[in-house]
Amino acid sequence: MQRILFLLIFSLTLQLHYSHSGWLQIPSGTTYNISQISFLNSNTGYILDGGNSIFKTTNCGVNWILLSTLVNVNSFQFLNDTLGFAVGINMTVLKTVNGGINWTIIHTGPNNTSFYSLYFLDEFTGYVGGASHVLLKTTDGINFANVNNSFSGTVGKMSFINSTAGCVKINNNEYIWYTSNGGTTWIPALGHSYPIQDMFFQNPFTGFAIIAVGPYSYYLCKTYSGGYPWSSWGFDIPPNPITLNAICFYDSFIGYAVGSSGQIICTTNGGTVWTYQNSGTTNYLNSILFVAPNTGFAVGNGGMILKTTDGGNPVGLQSLSNELPLHYGLSQNYPNPFNPSTKIKFDISKSSNAEIKIYNILGNEVADLMHEQLNPGSYEVEWDASSFASGLYFYKLVAGDFVETKKMVLLK
Repeated sequence: MQRILFLLIFSLTLQLHYSHSGWLQIPSGTTYNISQISFLNSNTGYILDGGNSIFKTTNCGVNWILLSTLVNVNSFQFLNDTLGFAVGINMTVLKTVNGGINWTIIHTGPNNTSFYSLYFLDEFTGYVGGASHVLLKTTDGINFANVNNSFSGTVGKMSFINSTAGCVKINNNEYIWYTSNGGTTWIPALGHSYPIQDMFFQNPFTGFAIIAVGPYSYYLCKTYSGGYPWSSWGFDIPPNPITLNAICFYDSFIGYAVGSSGQIICTTNGGTVWTYQNSGTTNYLNSILFVAPNTGFAVGNGGMILKTTDGGNPVGLQSLSNELPLHYGLSQNYPNPFNPSTKIKFDISKSSNAEIKIYNILGNEVADLMHEQLNPGSYEVEWDASSFASGLYFYKLVAGDFVETKKMVLLK
């Protein structure tokens, strides 16, 4: 049924262009690959790295503190500041009641089976899944029982509306299955012969999935009923070395996806049109999450955490003249002092890879306004400093061998 449905889906061309963005790398405290990021609110969040270490932030990613190093953990979930669960090899389920400082094993199983995913609704009710289509359920937070299922493969991401209704993504056989009776029976809610790259639920009812149907072609799928049914349509990505690994939506309209080579794409209209963003890295990105309309994080290999406070939105580079400048040049920003935005004019005398970055008085980079291959000409770029404090800032143009820095004053 789903395969027939996909044959009837119309194709939609994905309109993409490169933009300037506000993604900045922030310290993570680890050099291992970061596989998972999760936030309880706009300030409190957690990451899991390849060294089985869980780090926590309480100030929206400014600082990350090592909570604990566990043994072969694959995934975690925190329900509040104190209560959390984690799963790993040997069908291990762990629980913390003090915010991740200490963990207690509440379930183990055969040595040849691993758990990769979990979904707890509260302290007592939860599902854990893993290899060989193993799916267990607990209703008391202590005892786990097998959930009947008719699928095969590895149980991936899960989402449940309540203790009985929800869906699971099954890796290997590329299906999302849905149950309305706590796992007694399952129906294939979404299926395809191509890989389902990721599934993300904005809330228990609204979910998104992305399917790779070719090197540059994908299906975006939505559900507004907790996992059944799903609606879908196709889109294309122009030839570019990209494999989308993860997707997230802040609401029904604003969404992001990350992939190989540091690729980040964004939609503001529910997936009809997408825009490339300049992440500033070529690292493999594994996950992305937004905690506010403009505040988000992307995590990847090598301990990388990228953060944006402006949604990675374009900053509005404008070409001012077709006349070819004789020299490189950086003009004084105007107005100056300014509140809250200012414009910066510069000249490019020959084709160059040009960038403009903003630094605070301590010399720390606070904004990456532009990173583009530009043709000769005069340009202007705008910096909106609404979220920054008053003070002295520096802006620097680097283009080819040319480097120049000037001062400016934000006065609120």
